[in-house]
Amino acid sequence: MKPLLLLLLLGGCAMMPVRSPTPPPLTTEQQACRTEARNSDEVRSIRQRWAPGVNDRFIEQDVSRAEESAYRACLRTRRLPGPSGVEAPR
Repeated sequence: MKPLLLLLLLGGCAMMPVRSPTPPPLTTEQQACRTEARNSDEVRSIRQRWAPGVNDRFIEQDVSRAEESAYRACLRTRRLPGPSGVEAPR
């Protein structure tokens, strides 16, 4: 009887949706770094290569990588803690 009850409880837990944790809001300095990253020269040069409908996915991946790199560089320059996790290899 107890093993059956245990299985029912575990099965009920598996049915619950898993929520991903929401990241904490950015501070004003982090927001300034995010804005600086979006307006960086590297991001602008990548966006200039964009041809609508031709290479959207590849350009957006390059923009995303360049923005993240510029954001982390800005945080390092301002001696602010970076986002958690491991930086993607280049």
